[in-house]
Amino acid sequence: MLKSVSADNDTIQKEIAEGKAASMKSAEKESTAAAPAGAVEDIMKYKVVKGDNLWNISKAKYLNPFMWPLIYWANKEQIKDPDLIFPGQEFKIRKDVDADKSKAIDYSKHRGPWSLFDGK
Repeated sequence: MLKSVSADNDTIQKEIAEGKAASMKSAEKESTAAAPAGAVEDIMKYKVVKGDNLWNISKAKYLNPFMWPLIYWANKEQIKDPDLIFPGQEFKIRKDVDADKSKAIDYSKHRGPWSLFDGK
């Protein structure tokens, strides 16, 4: 039984990794195809896959997980609660974030305890 659970877990982890890799490849192709030659693209797209959260996306894109509020602020029309994102959502990821970097890090460190957002 334990081997079966371990095998299922390995399969799930592999599927998540494959999904993220496919999503990143398609996002790169879209951003490359959408930008005219010589234009500087300030925004890239990221499609959420199962298992993603803003912390990990920020860690992958900005190399700093504490910068997750930048993704949240840029996509407030889609993200009602920063603790709940869903597969299939497509987020805008800003490349030029120097001006808001310290604000985002401060917000994420002093946000308070995690809870389901209830609008209060």
